[in-house]
Amino acid sequence: MYKAIVTFKDLKDDSYTYHPGDKYPRDGFTPTPERIEELSTEKNRRGIPVIAEIKPKKETKKEEPKAEIEEPKEEPAEEPVKAEAPKPKRERKKKNAD
Repeated sequence: MYKAIVTFKDLKDDSYTYHPGDKYPRDGFTPTPERIEELSTEKNRRGIPVIAEIKPKKETKKEEPKAEIEEPKEEPAEEPVKAEAPKPKRERKKKNAD
């Protein structure tokens, strides 16, 4: 697709007038590849390009989140809780009252 970059009359299109920013070719008219080359280069009566190719903007594709399979995380094995052995009771020596 092309657009007009200056005002010009296309003599091969019933002298249709194109203005800057107009889409070329207009609906209902199909130019030859040679005519497009003439108008897009200096190889025309004006000696300057009068149309320019419109390059489609690259759309940034939003990447869809990939379905990730979450692998189970290996957690360190829990060490068994060691029960503390009860402290032995100290036997108190009885004082002899003798």
